[in-house]
Amino acid sequence: MGKNEDLFDDTNDNVFESLQRSATEIFEEIAETLAGPAESLRDGTEFDPVTLPRDLYAHANAQTEWWYYTGHGETAEGERFGFELVFFKRRTDLDKLSMIPMRILGNPIYFAHFALTDLDLESFFYAHRQSSNG
Repeated sequence: MGKNEDLFDDTNDNVFESLQRSATEIFEEIAETLAGPAESLRDGTEFDPVTLPRDLYAHANAQTEWWYYTGHGETAEGERFGFELVFFKRRTDLDKLSMIPMRILGNPIYFAHFALTDLDLESFFYAHRQSSNG
C-alpha cells in the first residue's frame, strides 16, 4: 500500500468518526427533547440489603428487574405439567441501539415470557410479549 492510500484511508476514517459523533449528538438531542434527559439509574439503595415492603414492587430507578412464578401442576385427568411466567422491566435511559438512544422507543420496556412443559408428552411450549410506552 502506498503513502497516498494510507492517507486516504486515515482521512476516510476521520470523516466517518466525525459523522458518527455528530449523528450520535443529534440523536441524543432528539431523545432529550422527546423523552427527557437520561437518568443515572441510581437511587442510593442499590447496595442495601433487601427491605420489605420496599422491595416487593418495582423500583423507579432500577435498570433491570424481573419477577417470576414457577411451578408444577396436574390436571383432573392426571396429566402433569410445569410452568414458568416471567415479567421483565428494563429502563432504557442509558441503552442505545447503535447510536440511537433506546428511551426514544420506550422507557421502561416490559417483557413477559410464559412457558409450559407437558411432562407426559415431553413437549415444551412458550410465548413472549413486549410493551413500551404503555
